[in-house]
Amino acid sequence: MGSLAALLKSNDVPLPSQRTLVEEILRDKRAELATSGDAISQLESTLSALHAKHAELASEISQYDSILSPVRQLPPEIVGEIFLYFTPVMHHDSELGKRERVNLPWKLGHICRLWRAVSLSMGQLWSVIDLGAPCPVEEDDRTPQLFDPDGEK
Repeated sequence: MGSLAALLKSNDVPLPSQRTLVEEILRDKRAELATSGDAISQLESTLSALHAKHAELASEISQYDSILSPVRQLPPEIVGEIFLYFTPVMHHDSELGKRERVNLPWKLGHICRLWRAVSLSMGQLWSVIDLGAPCPVEEDDRTPQLFDPDGEK
């Protein structure tokens, strides 16, 4: 083996006996590499199965946790008050656009049966009607367009 170490550090041609020894070493190392590759593949397969099982268990836990959710204990009256709390004041300068205000009861009604029943029963949530008319534009915003579409006078 000592002579092989010297061959690794030089460009000398190996003797026939050294060549035979190197070929045996290569055969053994390649077999060992294949064996370790197979072991890695088996471990990766096992790991993949464990990841899938882990995800399935996490999903099941989440589903069962939802049964014990505190929001299920809220009476409809409290749910309705919460809806009203998050309903924005209906002013033109509201941060929430008109389309979102109009869609709020519809969105709440898609969560669950209780929320749908509560949102349908609350007239305050349905107090905004969208007739599809455009919002009024300030006169100053339109003025340049009257003269020239490019903004030039």
